[in-house]
Amino acid sequence: IMMANSGEKIIYSNFIVSIVIVIYRIILDYSYVSIVSPLYSSNGLINFYTITNYVISWLFLLSLIPFIWQLNKNHSFSNSVLLIFTAISMIPTTTLIAYMNLEAKFVILNYIYWFCFYAYNALFPQIKIKNSFETKKLFYVICFLLCFTVVYISWKYTGFRFHWNIVDVYDLRFEERELDINVLLQYLHNAASVLLPIVLIYFILNRNKIVSLLLMTIILLNFGIGGRKSVLFSLVLTVVGFYFYQYRRTVFVFSLFTVINLIGLLEFIVIKTNFIVAIISYRLLFLPALLNYHYYDFFKNNELDYFRQSFLRWFNIESPYKDNIAFMIGGMYYGNYEIRGNNGLFTDAYYNMGIMGIILFPLILVFILRLIESVSKGIKEGMMFVVVFSVGLTLLSTTFTIALLNNGILLMMIMLYFLPRRNIA
Repeated sequence: IMMANSGEKIIYSNFIVSIVIVIYRIILDYSYVSIVSPLYSSNGLINFYTITNYVISWLFLLSLIPFIWQLNKNHSFSNSVLLIFTAISMIPTTTLIAYMNLEAKFVILNYIYWFCFYAYNALFPQIKIKNSFETKKLFYVICFLLCFTVVYISWKYTGFRFHWNIVDVYDLRFEERELDINVLLQYLHNAASVLLPIVLIYFILNRNKIVSLLLMTIILLNFGIGGRKSVLFSLVLTVVGFYFYQYRRTVFVFSLFTVINLIGLLEFIVIKTNFIVAIISYRLLFLPALLNYHYYDFFKNNELDYFRQSFLRWFNIESPYKDNIAFMIGGMYYGNYEIRGNNGLFTDAYYNMGIMGIILFPLILVFILRLIESVSKGIKEGMMFVVVFSVGLTLLSTTFTIALLNNGILLMMIMLYFLPRRNIA
């Protein structure tokens, strides 16, 4: 009887998830047609509806839903990140397929990419790394390096500046771009935005009030350096997530984006503004999906980069492109060579290795997710909330090599491995 009830519960859960995904897609479609395309058609988000493309887009989505059921059934770090990829990247891409008359090859390659991603994730075995939780020294060394980096940069370049306005931060960002910061310090600084909030929770749990207050101060100093909202965002995510987050709740990301996009529609209809649509629907959902197509459109007829603007440049291997590819795409497709067209996932795979990348890169990403899952074993799921979203958003917005080597994910793995489990398991 218990097994029957369990089976019925899974079927019911899958049914609800499917309904929410369909509603999410319908709201995305309506938002695209009524707001996004009219406002941003000059950037390429045109409405070229055909019944054939519309049907294909739904077949694309519905045929992959059984994989989403599997993600919802088995709750883990890897599955949680893949659910975020699905909500932010895969589903918005199906809306573009419906309305933009994209090339058939692009649609097919996208489908292969996502099919491979889900299949690899389902089949890839768990990675077992023997943890030495007793070793605290390296954890404290990493904590010190992160804190020292933030304090040093804040002192040298901003005079220990605290900035309290979260709206007026763009001047700080441009100022940060001009700073001549050592490569190693820049790496540690990038990592500090995500890792320091996790360290803060650790010391709060261990009731070390003095260190906790110092860490809060350092995090505020970090915000004052470049006005990165992600610094404060990560702090809030860490605190809130610790008390409320579990891996099994990641599936609510579909409901969350459904509600946010619905509120965006109501905002546009009732008060005639498009703040939510501009920030969420356009920038977070549709623009990265469009960038996937722009990268495909350029590199289908031009030489692939094969990591030559990535780690291979350290070995004096030159890229065929003198300009940064992200800026080049920004200039060619958006008319401004100061716009950086950063993007990850499908874009990363295609412009580096073409069709081979479409098949290979999902496997690499699954391997990276499994590694993080292994080194974080025993850490309370609530503490992993900021890691799930930071890793997810980072890999969505940049290449996996930059994520590992520039954005601090590699150092994150090391810190999670040596994070003492006492009071946090």
